[in-house]
Amino acid sequence: MSQALSVPVDLLLSILIGASATAFLTDCTQVQRDLQRVPGLPGKSVLADTMCPALLELHMNTPTQVWDAPKQDETLQLFQQLVQKCKQRAKVQEDERQLLGLSDNEPISIPFPGFL
Repeated sequence: MSQALSVPVDLLLSILIGASATAFLTDCTQVQRDLQRVPGLPGKSVLADTMCPALLELHMNTPTQVWDAPKQDETLQLFQQLVQKCKQRAKVQEDERQLLGLSDNEPISIPFPGFL
């Protein structure tokens, strides 16, 4: 019985130690910078195509006084920067569709080299 219990306990401890080490060693600033770059990357991006419409809808449905909050909130700043990048991505995609004569719902890639 004790051997049957030791495998799940070992597995749980291994996952806990791995998750703790990952959280401790993750550079959150770098993760934020990488996340901000996603909407501007060239080509198709499943992450941007999934994330951007949700972020833009959330931004439109949030009272404006939230965006006027003090600028020291790093999470709010990250969100606002992501919204701006998503708006820029949508504009680039719209321009490309018009240039190529495609319909509004046609999937489109961001041309190389993307945008910053």
